[in-house]
Amino acid sequence: MNPKITQLSPKLLIGISAKTKMVDYAAPRLWQQFMPKRSTIPHVVDHRNYSIQIHDEAYDFTQFTPQTSFTYWAATEVHKQDAIMDDTPFSYLEIPGGLYAVFLHKGTMETFYQTLQTFYMEWLPDSGYKVDQRPHFELLDERYLGHTNADSQEEIWVPITPN
Repeated sequence: MNPKITQLSPKLLIGISAKTKMVDYAAPRLWQQFMPKRSTIPHVVDHRNYSIQIHDEAYDFTQFTPQTSFTYWAATEVHKQDAIMDDTPFSYLEIPGGLYAVFLHKGTMETFYQTLQTFYMEWLPDSGYKVDQRPHFELLDERYLGHTNADSQEEIWVPITPN
């Protein structure tokens, strides 16, 4: 694994969020709510979607368990913020700019943990970086074919800062 170190500019996203845990994962429900209404969102930047995780405390992969709670977002990027219509569950999220390690996951959701484990347990300890307290996200573009498709690809963006 050789992540690309990238300086991310701030992003304005719109989407649906929920507090969740892996044992009661809200992501499928949020995507089912979000995708049918996505076409009604004004000022969308492009076709890409964002799967975002916001942790209340400093993220430590070795301490993450199925009971660890975090806020999950199903979202897309927009150029500007408008008033949100009352009949939608949408809200805005600003991702601050900063340094990110970007790497690719290829495969199903079943193998996603292995990709994360390689990053956190093998690459990160000797990288000269540590995880920063900003949103983590996956960028879902035309390479993303669904969580059960073995040919699916998604970019994983982990916020980092020098040690």
